[in-house]
Amino acid sequence: MLKNKTRILVTHGIQYLAKADQIIVMKNGKISEIGSYNQLIEEKGEFSKLISEFSLKQAEEEELTEISEKEIIEVYLIVKSLINSYF
Repeated sequence: MLKNKTRILVTHGIQYLAKADQIIVMKNGKISEIGSYNQLIEEKGEFSKLISEFSLKQAEEEELTEISEKEIIEVYLIVKSLINSYF
């Protein structure tokens, strides 16, 4: 049904942008950049900065998650050890 139709996606979901054919970036209500994901990354403009910041933030969040998982495992092992020594 939508095969030959243009679809416009308005999103703040940066993770979807790499799949778009064309991206229109707006700043202060005006178009600041137009192009494919790769073109906009290569131009090193506002879009590229936004993606870099998003990627950095995502990496930091993943690192915190990994640390949290390690801490949970350590606490589990300590509690398990205490229970085993009690019984």
